[in-house]
Amino acid sequence: MNILITGATGFIGSNLSKALFEKGHQVRSLIRQSRRIDSELRIKEFKGDLRNKESLVQAVNGTEIVFHIAGVLGEFGIPDQVYLDTHILGTKNLIDVCRENTNLKQFIFCSTIGVYGPCQKESSYEESLYNPTNIYEYTKMEAERLVIEAAKTCFPMTIIRPGLVYGPHSLHILQMFKAVQNKKFFLIGQGKNTLHPVYIDDLIQGFLLVLNNPKAIGEIYNIAGNEAIELRYFFQVIADNVGVKLSKFKIPTWFATSVLYPLIFLAKIFHFQPILTKSRLRFFIDNRACSINKAKRELDYKPKFNFEQGVKLTTQGYRERGYLK
Repeated sequence: MNILITGATGFIGSNLSKALFEKGHQVRSLIRQSRRIDSELRIKEFKGDLRNKESLVQAVNGTEIVFHIAGVLGEFGIPDQVYLDTHILGTKNLIDVCRENTNLKQFIFCSTIGVYGPCQKESSYEESLYNPTNIYEYTKMEAERLVIEAAKTCFPMTIIRPGLVYGPHSLHILQMFKAVQNKKFFLIGQGKNTLHPVYIDDLIQGFLLVLNNPKAIGEIYNIAGNEAIELRYFFQVIADNVGVKLSKFKIPTWFATSVLYPLIFLAKIFHFQPILTKSRLRFFIDNRACSINKAKRELDYKPKFNFEQGVKLTTQGYRERGYLK
């Protein structure tokens, strides 16, 4: 099949590109800057910008499947307008152009379980209400709403909501591994809150299962590992794999909260990256878990990697690339 991927140079997009190419699909990518995709994959590149509708036409024309993966990860100092333009305007523009493509069979949008916000019960389900807590989650929610609204006029969409994605090429998660290995990491609170990781290969499995699948048209699926885990266990497994003892010292939540806003204030004035932000603090407090029963039931989704296996492979990959000692 002829498939377009936005965000093909990113962590998720590059892994998806490779998987699709290996299955014999004709893969094309939408890029803004110079070539960074593995040249062995023979992926056709189209220069374009999601903020510019006209620049998307050539990349979309003739495609049967569009994977909309492109996004901006949360990071201190990025203006809100960047998230608004990338996630909301960019998605609207891509949908508009895809509507004009008569070959389109499916539009697959990569969202996040973050749109649910903190769990109100044990797990969040696909029908759970939106409750975003930051600009990243809010703009992903609004982008979802655009996709869902388009589906009302027979637009063939599928939405995937991944958990916390990790794997050997993830530079976002790498910083956590480095902090633990360098003994610069301390838990805030008791670390009993939950999160729901998904190893990159399992997420790619989820994408492949919805690809050109009539059952998936018009549907939303959570894709994550078999189990949610406590945050303290998350970091303990990382510590075990990088060969250090996790510090038993824990920063009280009340103390972290009291220094948060003065720290952010100083960071804005003196232009530095603060060690603590609102999103990072919530990472240590909120419960973020989701049910994957729908994906298991309707797609026969079967996560192959437990967290211990995934972290072992991730650590090995980081070491092979010289990212870790």
